[in-house]
Amino acid sequence: MKSQRSLVAAAALSVLAVVAVLVVLTTNRSAALKSIAPELRPVSQSEQAPELAGISHFDNSPRITMADLRGKVVLVDFWTYTCINCRRTLPFLRALQKTYPGLTILGVHSPEFGFEKVHDNVVRAVKELDVTWPVAEDPQMLTWQAFQNEYWPAEYLVDQHGLVRYTSIGEGNEGPTENAIRSLLGATGPRASVKDDGEQGGSGITPETYYGTERGEASLTTGPVKHLPEALELDKGATLTVPFTARDVYATTSPASGPVTLDVTLDGKPVPAGRRGSSLVEQGGRTVAVLSQQDLLHLVTGPSVAPGALKLTALGDGAQFFTFTYGA
Repeated sequence: MKSQRSLVAAAALSVLAVVAVLVVLTTNRSAALKSIAPELRPVSQSEQAPELAGISHFDNSPRITMADLRGKVVLVDFWTYTCINCRRTLPFLRALQKTYPGLTILGVHSPEFGFEKVHDNVVRAVKELDVTWPVAEDPQMLTWQAFQNEYWPAEYLVDQHGLVRYTSIGEGNEGPTENAIRSLLGATGPRASVKDDGEQGGSGITPETYYGTERGEASLTTGPVKHLPEALELDKGATLTVPFTARDVYATTSPASGPVTLDVTLDGKPVPAGRRGSSLVEQGGRTVAVLSQQDLLHLVTGPSVAPGALKLTALGDGAQFFTFTYGA
């Protein structure tokens, strides 16, 4: 689960006491919309869903509003296409769409990085990830703000009267989410057949690592490196070392211009077949990944959580790294 608050945690600590007072003084809309408890709320404790705001494009659908959806049960899914937690939620959403024809799923694509604001990138991702429900592109995060959302992914279940009756933060919660949907629809038939695998990550897993001058993360690098606002850019011959404890390692990356090949090693050796993520291939005795577009690379996998150290060497100019995400 990604949270915008994690990027400013240090600053937040200094004003924690003030925030606590302000929360008490605010209306109950914040509590209603952001309740972490995954359970269906009664109507008396629910608030009207905000209207969509600042939507630049609709994918898989003509332009719609929340008012247009009144009378329907709507699951609003906040996501962004390079977020692995969001991607892991997609099979459950597909199963819900297939199982419950009376349910309307509305994806709100709220970007974390600048390149995720680009319409063509979102269109490509929607197609490649087999997202078939309507997607409202929210490049300025105005709908995100209207829902007072802070997380990727996050689900808000809206009833036929336009009230937000249920909230799920992060991946997992498939059982409670489906129960809430069935209750609002009055469904009694078969359930969606998706196993609840819970949250990506867990105790002892390396936390998400951000790069760029706006993020303030240190990096273990050698060679020609540029520190950009949102990313770290490696030119030819530069290396980035990434120590981790996890089963899976993902990197949000982008080529600065044309495709860039990365030489990838694990603990000083080519990544063995059983540990290679889906983005790695063997090439002349080396394991490599190609940065050909602004996307998420799957670098390492395996049977279980284990410590290790990745070393990525740019074989060309302009390999940009935004964040590394780790999972169990």
